[in-house]
Amino acid sequence: MSARLRWTRCSITRWTASLLCLFALALLPLCALAAKAGGKTAPAAPELVPRRVLVLYDGSAGAGPDDNIVHQGFQMVFDYYGLVPYFQDINSQALPDDAAMSDTLGVVTTLGQNAVRKPRPYLPWLLRQLKAGKRVMILGHLGVSLAQGADFADVDQLSRAVFAQLGVAPSSLLGLDQRAFRYAHKAPGLMDFERRLPPQPVVTSFFEQKSPDLKVYASLKHPARPGKEYPAVFVGASGGFAAEHHIYWEESTGDNRRKWYLDPFAFVADCFGLKGRNIPVPDVTTLNGLRMAFSHVDADGFAGYSQVGSKQMCAEVLRDRIYKRVNFPVTLSLIVADVDPKIATDSKRARQAQDVARELFRMPNVEPGSHTYSHPFYWNEKGKTKTRYENRFPYKIPGYTFNLAQEIDGSMRFVSSLSPPDKPCRLLQWSGDCLPTAQQIARVDDQGLFNINGGDTMLDQRSNSLSSVSPMFRVVGNRVQMFTAMANENVMTNLWTGPFYGYRAVIETIKRTGSPRRLKPIDIYYHFFSGEHEASVRALEDVYGFVMTLPLAPVFTTQYLEAARDYIKVRVLRAGPGVYHIENYGKSLTLRLDADAPAPNLERSQNVLGYSRQKEGLYVSLAPGADRAVLSFEPRTGKPEPLPYLAEATGHVSDFRPGKGRVSLGYNGFGAAGRIRLAGFAPGATLQASGTALAKPANARVDAAGFVDIAGLRSGNLEVAAP
Repeated sequence: MSARLRWTRCSITRWTASLLCLFALALLPLCALAAKAGGKTAPAAPELVPRRVLVLYDGSAGAGPDDNIVHQGFQMVFDYYGLVPYFQDINSQALPDDAAMSDTLGVVTTLGQNAVRKPRPYLPWLLRQLKAGKRVMILGHLGVSLAQGADFADVDQLSRAVFAQLGVAPSSLLGLDQRAFRYAHKAPGLMDFERRLPPQPVVTSFFEQKSPDLKVYASLKHPARPGKEYPAVFVGASGGFAAEHHIYWEESTGDNRRKWYLDPFAFVADCFGLKGRNIPVPDVTTLNGLRMAFSHVDADGFAGYSQVGSKQMCAEVLRDRIYKRVNFPVTLSLIVADVDPKIATDSKRARQAQDVARELFRMPNVEPGSHTYSHPFYWNEKGKTKTRYENRFPYKIPGYTFNLAQEIDGSMRFVSSLSPPDKPCRLLQWSGDCLPTAQQIARVDDQGLFNINGGDTMLDQRSNSLSSVSPMFRVVGNRVQMFTAMANENVMTNLWTGPFYGYRAVIETIKRTGSPRRLKPIDIYYHFFSGEHEASVRALEDVYGFVMTLPLAPVFTTQYLEAARDYIKVRVLRAGPGVYHIENYGKSLTLRLDADAPAPNLERSQNVLGYSRQKEGLYVSLAPGADRAVLSFEPRTGKPEPLPYLAEATGHVSDFRPGKGRVSLGYNGFGAAGRIRLAGFAPGATLQASGTALAKPANARVDAAGFVDIAGLRSGNLEVAAP
């Protein structure tokens, strides 16, 4: 066949295909008219509500994705709004293409003034994202200096184009005495949030307002330009900017504590257009309307001598004073080097410690955890924290060098060998600096196990700032390290030098991270050496005692971690006005909306158990074990008699089957004192509760609002109906 004939056939084929395409396009209006005439339109495909946020940082000086104000401050705010950050080094990683950005809400830059080495690919890329509708949050600097000379005229123009999208134009500081700047405006409630800005601004960026719709948090004035104001912190239609030295104050010595100048919750919500959307966000602070609570104990001091009992181990003191008396789920860990007679310094005491561990692991309120084989003080041989320690290991193990398989796999097998067969060790609690590498986290992940530690949230009189509330997790390469929800007693006792009652301060953290925003679940986290002093034991008794007075959903640590792991994967899709599909939610079973959001239409929803309206938000509970839930806020048609729904439960609820004036369900909770609150019954009615979840049937009366409470529950099935 000749080349000409091949070309001709190919051309005819392409020409025919083009005609068919044109013909199909011509038919589209007719198809639309036909659908309209039939009274029905094919439903549009659900639209993804992006949750991911790309954070660009500069790693050229050895900084990692956790060495910036995004991870150390704003990521906690992202958690609250259901956003999931992923980090990229602007100078060593290629910027994602448009397809990869399709599920991303926006871009955050945390960069120095001249951080970007190659501004030409960066600025056009950022401008393209803005024009595609992505939001941007610029913290401190864009990363590229302006006015770098004739050779950089295009860079200057691109930088100005980026800021034009935000509604401002960069201006020059040349000829202006920077000491003469003062604040012209500070928006009440948005600035001076935790600490007042200093009277004299530190000015490193200078802008003129171009858009009349700019929301200005703080603006500057200068005597050389009377009558003019220059925005320093502002939000426009495409995102926001916060000038350097206007985000937070940082203590230069001591504890390096911070306080916010701006309100980070308002700034994030404004930058990403989150206000007034009435879009459900995943929330792992809550299970079935109640605040989730768990407890985990690092193994340090397990076999240590206590001053409380007569030659007792600290673990024995806590066994008798806490774990036998307080009906609360707790994860207790071991360090192999501390309790294995083959390598422990005192083999006799190690054997005794093993007996105590076996007894503890048999208790129904205890699950086993590993605090590693040798308790490494640092995990990354090339990390920055190595210089803090004289040795890598606190235990002298003859001939031992760091072995990842031994630290993780070996330690967890050892702990499992001391635990009942139905309670294998599934949790690794990082030791020392709690900064594992991606490879080390992968070692845990790839076995289907869980990891925790690091973070150390405190919100009390000493750490009196929301900047001390840690994020849910730390991103390490393509892996995630799960943080604790709250700090341990070592932090509150000045590295165990006293005061030994210091852990009582966590009660204030529990209160302030629960309201007015529910930022964290409760995590009673400490070490076994808290059994050493009477003051430290009493502090634990006080903390547990306080927590037991609260309306909670108590869970084991691994159950919380299941929810936190699946939180990252949740997909929220808009399927129409007021209708959302929730996919991949797994064990992340709670959605939150604003407290004044409308109640969902449960008759039009699917795999939604119910909801609870509280001052911290409207919490919606999803059914476990489903592939997808549908949450509808569509207006109710007519006046159908409402079906009962779940308002609150202290445990997991499954197989929820509501009917007219009745409901059946499965309840799986901790202990035998569970509680469930149902709604949607006739006010004043008397109901009978029965099933294996109760020791015996019981009557319950519905209150004037249609709520009924059933107490004394254990895991089993429950039926509630008129007698």
